[in-house]
Amino acid sequence: MKRIWQYIASYKGKLVIQTIIKIIGTCMDLILPLILNYIIEQVIPKEDILTILLLGLLMIFCAFIGVLFNVLANRSAAFIAKIASKKLRHDLFEKIEELSFEDFSKIGAPTLATRISTDIFNVYNAIGMIQRLGIRAPILLIGGLAMCFILDVPLALLLLALIPLILIFSYLITKNGIPKYRDIQKANDFMVAVLRENYNGVRIIKALNREDKEIVRFQSKSADIKNKEIQTGILMSSINPLMNLLLNLGLVGVCLFGAYRVFDGNINSPVIVAFLSYFTIILNATLSLTRVFVNISRANASLKRIEDIFAIPEERKNLDNEIPSHGEISFEHVSFHYGEDKDCVFDLNFTLKPSQTLGIIGPTGSGKTTLISLLLGFYSPSKGSIRYQNKNIADLNPKIYRKRFGIAMQNDSLFSESIKDNIVFGREYDEERFKMAIETSQADEFISLLKEKENTILAQKGSNLSGGQKQRILLARALYGNPEILIFDDSTSALDFQTDAKFRFALKKNYPKASMILIASRATALKDMDHILVMNDGYIIEEGNHSSLSEQKGLYREILTLQEGGYHAEL
Repeated sequence: MKRIWQYIASYKGKLVIQTIIKIIGTCMDLILPLILNYIIEQVIPKEDILTILLLGLLMIFCAFIGVLFNVLANRSAAFIAKIASKKLRHDLFEKIEELSFEDFSKIGAPTLATRISTDIFNVYNAIGMIQRLGIRAPILLIGGLAMCFILDVPLALLLLALIPLILIFSYLITKNGIPKYRDIQKANDFMVAVLRENYNGVRIIKALNREDKEIVRFQSKSADIKNKEIQTGILMSSINPLMNLLLNLGLVGVCLFGAYRVFDGNINSPVIVAFLSYFTIILNATLSLTRVFVNISRANASLKRIEDIFAIPEERKNLDNEIPSHGEISFEHVSFHYGEDKDCVFDLNFTLKPSQTLGIIGPTGSGKTTLISLLLGFYSPSKGSIRYQNKNIADLNPKIYRKRFGIAMQNDSLFSESIKDNIVFGREYDEERFKMAIETSQADEFISLLKEKENTILAQKGSNLSGGQKQRILLARALYGNPEILIFDDSTSALDFQTDAKFRFALKKNYPKASMILIASRATALKDMDHILVMNDGYIIEEGNHSSLSEQKGLYREILTLQEGGYHAEL
């Protein structure tokens, strides 16, 4: 809860005033039975109607002040809980944005989604309840016990004997409840994962008629949450019946013991009336405290999951901000694995000089996209180093370093904003750069035909565009920043040959100084590359230009022969 206090600390003044108001409002509830006892014991026997009316008005005033002050305090508590949870959500989102790809992959998107939503909501509920009932209930409990001691010590001692039992039961149940709430949140993670997969794969699910199968799969995850919720609910809800049982047994004891004391002349019957009123207050306060314990248990489980994210060390510290422009990139004996013992790319060695073009080709799973992820610093090599102008990229500020790149992947995301916003993508708008980007990517051909032009709002994930139109917007986004190094990962696969040729010609003309890395599935797309890497099973098995590789009896020639419709005898 230390982190939560950091958010609340700036509202200490408001918190103090709120606590004072809450205490005054709660004390009004404690005064009422005393006034009632005085009226029954002292005033009614004298038949003093005026005093009864005046004391009745005093009771109404106390009740009004109690309600008013509690409402004011509760509004303040809701405000502080809202602000604290808002700041916590903001900081958590900021932390998630800074996570490395390795950490992000390890944790997973579904659990991050539940932590920033459900877990923070649980914390919000606990903060509000602690301020509302966490202050009021102990005052009512302690104040009620104090008033009982004032009224009659022996009866109060009988009631006090129940408190240790109540505390022991509450502790044991709460202790066992916290792990169960963690299990519920984990089950929520799995359900969100299923929802996310169904959302992303809705087309293929419908195309292959897998709706029934996915419904069963979702029901299985939903049933798992339901069962865990039932088990936890049975455990945590057992607090209230136990408290009721203990306190009602105490109530029976008070009535019996109180009756004997009345018969013996030790106390008057009005004392029993007041005592029962305070007993009811103590009962409600105890039940309120159990609700607080339940919510704190749930919030503790959620807060632990949130703190696990904050505990992840920063990606890099003491980074070099002095990054030269148009630097040379070199891979020096680079190997890498995704958290497994065995590497998936091995001993990568090559150099990309300024303004040079590099093509990469190979079968699926050969390590082409992994190479790009390593180049961008998304992952750190398990062996070797990647250098930019003789500086290890692990020592460079990633935000500055990545500004050198313009990237277009085959399945990049488009957002439900305007075409212009998707291309500019939060960067400073420059009309000249924007026009050059859409002209080079050939996106201007279809943008000019739209009613709202570049201000046309895209549907979610760009579903109101064709595949080729999406790719042209993604290419324009990569080009807009006027990058020094362009990376195209099979990002022209949806373009027809004519549009692809126009794009390549415009690219050479408008961005002549930019280095380029092109990952392609078609060997013919790499004919104009200065250098080509052929990858297979994580290794660079061939390298050279199109002409030299075409003459070798290797994988590149096999791919080229197959794609040109020929047959190679050695295949």
